[in-house]
Amino acid sequence: MANEVFTYRPSLWVLIAVCITLLIFITILAIAIYTDIKPAYVALSAGMALCAVVAIIETIVARVHVQANHVVIKGLVRTERVALADVEKVSAEGGRVALYMKTGRWKQLPEWLGANMSARRRIADRLKESA
Repeated sequence: MANEVFTYRPSLWVLIAVCITLLIFITILAIAIYTDIKPAYVALSAGMALCAVVAIIETIVARVHVQANHVVIKGLVRTERVALADVEKVSAEGGRVALYMKTGRWKQLPEWLGANMSARRRIADRLKESA
């Protein structure tokens, strides 16, 4: 079990919410184009639709892997590895899982993970194993 990797992904509801947002922004863009309003409004609505597309891709790509010695936070732009040797404790207070680093700073895990007790417990177990 010590070498087992646990993977957490955004829930299906997050993906559905972002897809609905994209549909709304595409509708706004279509209305802006067909009503022949100012080009600034068309550009703004196109930008909003583009941001929603990026959010969908981020939702599909995003992961948190709990490995034997690391917590890997993968996103669209970057992947961050947090060594469990640098973590003092894990907490889910305040509605989000966070790692208290030995430097005295908190490292928040992604918002979509929320206060996932399974992730918190698995990280805490890994901290005990590595101690």
